[in-house]
Amino acid sequence: MKKTGAHNNTLIVFTSDNGGQILAGATNGNTRDAKGSMYEGGIKVPAAVVWAGKVKSNSTSEQVQLTMYLFPTLLEAAQASVPNIIDGRSFLPTLLGENITYPERPVYFVRREGEETYGSKIMEAVRVGH
Repeated sequence: MKKTGAHNNTLIVFTSDNGGQILAGATNGNTRDAKGSMYEGGIKVPAAVVWAGKVKSNSTSEQVQLTMYLFPTLLEAAQASVPNIIDGRSFLPTLLGENITYPERPVYFVRREGEETYGSKIMEAVRVGH
C-alpha cells in the first residue's frame, strides 16, 4: 500500500466480533468471562484504527462504541451520506482526537444461540454508563 500511495488515503480498522475464547489461549484482560458470555469478556473487544495523517499514532480512547457505529463513521470519513436515518452515530471525531462527550444512551446486546450449550435461548445484556 505504501508503494502505491494508497496508505496515505486509506482508513484501516482492525476489530473483532466478540471477546476472546479462553480455551483457545485468548485473554480478555481484566474483564469477566469470555466468548459466548454476555459479560464484558464476551462482548467487549478492542479495536485499532490506522489512517495516516488523520489518526494520531498510539492514541487511545475509553469511549464506548458499538461495531455497528463503524458504518456511520466510515460514511462520514468518506464524506458520503445515506438517504435514510440509521440508528447509529459516527465516532469519527473521537478518531480525529476531538474530546467529545456523547449523550448517555443504553447499549443493548441480544443474541440467539442455537447450540445445546445455551439451550437455544436468547441471551440479552444492557450497558448503561460505566
